[in-house]
Amino acid sequence: MTKANPVLSQISSRLPAFLQTPAAARTLRAVLFVLAMLVPIASLLYVPIFIEKPLDHFTPNYWNDEVGYWRYVDTFRVAGFESGYHVFEERIPTLRFSHFDVHGPFYPMFIGTIARFTGWTFVTPIYINVALISLAVGLCMWITRMSSLQIFMMMVLIASFWIIPLHSMGISQEPLHQAFAIVMGGIFGYLLQHRTLNKIQTALLMAVILYMAFIRVQWALVIFPLWLLRTPRITLWTVLQATLLTGVFASGGYLMFTLTASPGGSSITAAMEALRTNFFEGVGKLLETMRLNTEKVFAQLGMTILTSQLLLALGILSGIFVIARNTRSYLSALFHSYNLGLVLLLALLLYLPNGYARVWGVCLLISLIVIIVQKQYRLFATLFLITLFFFPAFVLEYN
Repeated sequence: MTKANPVLSQISSRLPAFLQTPAAARTLRAVLFVLAMLVPIASLLYVPIFIEKPLDHFTPNYWNDEVGYWRYVDTFRVAGFESGYHVFEERIPTLRFSHFDVHGPFYPMFIGTIARFTGWTFVTPIYINVALISLAVGLCMWITRMSSLQIFMMMVLIASFWIIPLHSMGISQEPLHQAFAIVMGGIFGYLLQHRTLNKIQTALLMAVILYMAFIRVQWALVIFPLWLLRTPRITLWTVLQATLLTGVFASGGYLMFTLTASPGGSSITAAMEALRTNFFEGVGKLLETMRLNTEKVFAQLGMTILTSQLLLALGILSGIFVIARNTRSYLSALFHSYNLGLVLLLALLLYLPNGYARVWGVCLLISLIVIIVQKQYRLFATLFLITLFFFPAFVLEYN
């Protein structure tokens, strides 16, 4: 049973009597629930504040992927799979139904389907981004039945987790991944407390995870903790099952990606090809890539979003292990270690350093939401101070 926070109890006791009634508590929670869902929408104000331009002046041009994504979504919205090809050097995907480039068809399919109902202008992706984040926040709070204080902390998190407003103001896969991370954070927070998920819920959730793995193989890795936490007891057999399922989902996601995306242009597919050609030589190349990427990460340390994320991870792991040592319960600590450690290791081996803040950021988001769900308020407050310290880094990159 969770102990009442003495500070909060003292504050509550000093409130007027009518504010201490159950009806007042329910009303406050409902108001905060709505406000939390409005926080991503409020981030639209960052544009006139920091850039001093109206939102409808947005044009996809910040990076080449942004220009491509806008066109891919527009193509699927208008023509589905009956369009021309978006490929380099006429290198079309193995599965000919897909006419899309090295990023594959599954993100354009998802957003393009929405765009068939909303229309598609330069600014439409921004509205879809904030809508996805808002819906994810609402779903997360509903799944976990958050208290008023927890909802307030969710508001703080969404407003200050800098990659959310940073990537909402444009078009890329990131807001979709961030929205899914928010939902998964709620699910894992729930499972770490209740350790139950029925077969239908498990099947539906795994189907969604598989689709997300078609977009980014990284999501297959959440199968391992999901399968272990869905039942009250973890045995050697469930660990073996979780390992096998994670391998199947990762292989299936990677295979679907390689079959439906235009060949070339991916550091992950290049690494896998090197391993297939000569395994030991490929391993050597991976280790060399890891060494070079680690050097690049250290070279980027400073007032950057990636630095804030590294400090957040250190804060999460150190804080969680202190709590685990005091409570003699290490399950949450093991979850956070897996969630934060494995993706960082794979990123150093397989990915480009300029994308670490994006792919690793969703793992941090999951862990931070789990901390809120588990009512580790002091740890969250400390982590928020770290985030707040790096506000200038967000402003610099946002501009």
